[in-house]
Order: sequence, then C-alpha cells, then structure tokens
Amino acid sequence: HSPRGTATCEMLRSLDEWSGAPSREASIHTAYLQAIEDADHYIYIENQNFVSANAGGGVQNQIVNELIRRIKRAIRKAEKFRVIIVLPCQPDGRLEDEVHIRGLMHWQYMTVSRGGNSILEILARDHPDVNLSDYIVFCSLRTHEFMESRGWVTEQVYVHSKLMIVDDRVVIVGSNNINDRSFMGDRDSELAIIVRDDTAKVHITMNGKPFVANKFAHEMRIHLMREHLGLLREDAYRPQYVLKHPASMRRSAG
Repeated sequence: HSPRGTATCEMLRSLDEWSGAPSREASIHTAYLQAIEDADHYIYIENQNFVSANAGGGVQNQIVNELIRRIKRAIRKAEKFRVIIVLPCQPDGRLEDEVHIRGLMHWQYMTVSRGGNSILEILARDHPDVNLSDYIVFCSLRTHEFMESRGWVTEQVYVHSKLMIVDDRVVIVGSNNINDRSFMGDRDSELAIIVRDDTAKVHITMNGKPFVANKFAHEMRIHLMREHLGLLREDAYRPQYVLKHPASMRRSAG
C-alpha cells in the first residue's frame, strides 16, 4: 500500500438544483475570496479566463474586487506583496474570425486594463505614485524553436490550468475558470479541491525572512515556476535561478 499523505483536502463545488444539488452552491468562489483575503505574502494564479465584476455588464463574481482590496491593504501598510496572474495571450482560435473570442477578449480587457474600472486602472488612479508592478503582474507563456525553413518561430503556450497558490500554504485547483459561468453555481457545474498541510513543513525564506511553508504547496509552486522558466531539465536547473520567495520575485529571478 502507498503511504498515507498528510494533506487535508476539502472538495469545493459550483452546483445548482438542475445539476444535482439540493440548492445552489458556490463554495469554489467563497474559497477563492477567503484565500485572497487571508494572503500574507503572495497570490499566484493560473487560469484560462479572467473576467470579474469590475468589468461591468452584470458580471457578479468578486475575485478582482477582493484582489484590489488586498493590494490596497498592502500599499497602505507598505507591505511587500505580490499577485502573479498567468493567462493565455488570447483564447484558443483565430481572433479575426471568431466573434466569441473577440467577446471574451473584450471582457478580459475590461477586467484587467481598459474601460475605466479595470484592476490596473483602479489601482493606478487611487495610488498614482506607486509602481504597480511591485504588487501585481500579468504574464503569458510562449515557446520558441528554430526551423530551418523559417528561422526562429514562436507561439503561445495555451494556459488551460485553473489553480491558485497562496503563501506556499494553500492550493486551490479544479475545473473552474475565473468567470461567472464557473463561480456562481447557477450555470456550469465545477469541481475543485483546496489543499492544506499542517504536518509536512518546509523551512524557506519569504521576503527575506525565515518562513515555514507547507510542503505540497511549496513544491507545486517551485515545479510550476521551474517549468515556465525552462528549468525542469536537471542540466538546466540552478538553485539561484528558481523563484524561491515570490514576494521578492524580481531579485530572486536574476
């Protein structure tokens, strides 16, 4: 038999009466909001979509509003705090030909950087003297290769994962995108799991200070960042290049 692990796992759902629940459940949304509020050092998100209530148009989920509150708290207290969000460059398909892709891009831009009420515009307006990249960054992934017939070519790595890691202590991973279809419980049925581990610990540095992380969350983040930086191969791995403490990610990257 395999040894029993030490992690505590809780199942989360987006579900309604039509899909089998006695009443509507939106516990994935609730868990995301609570984890964001409780974050002390960093929030790392990978998701296929990123549409939230600040975009307007009747969108209800409060993910971005909670991120704004947490970042503003960090700015007010002069805390070192990072939000790292990894998204696809664009939805899968041809932007020029498919109306639904252009529609999704519109709502994501309204959430992130356009329309007057996006997360970056709100933070810039309320904190004009702050370098926002010290607190929040949006990233996409690309791959590249040399082809004899074409020279160097590049294309996006399509991010399809749906996860959030907070402070190397909490992981939420599942089927949910960051949008109302996945979060509000009255449309798509979704399943996620929140993982904590109060037994298996790792002693690391966070923001230049000793920190006790949960082994599962810490190793998952390190693996993802090594993967994204092309450091999974053992011959490419150098400990000094790994983002070991993401609250200070720019210094530790280089």
